[in-house]
Amino acid sequence: MTFVKVLSFQGERYTVAMRQDGDADFSVYGEGVRVLRKGATAEVEIIAIDALFEIEISALSYGDYELVVVKK
Repeated sequence: MTFVKVLSFQGERYTVAMRQDGDADFSVYGEGVRVLRKGATAEVEIIAIDALFEIEISALSYGDYELVVVKK
């Protein structure tokens, strides 16, 4: 597994998306965040004054994937 941590502040919004060819998936979690998952995309809203949310990526060694994090 691979982990990505994102430092963020109240009111910020992010879109996390994964394009994949093979067996790969991701989870988003953290304190002070609201996550709405829709298939291979997650919308993240920061509701605390500051937050360090984490993206956990699980993929088999032969899986190709691209993880895109966009701040709105």
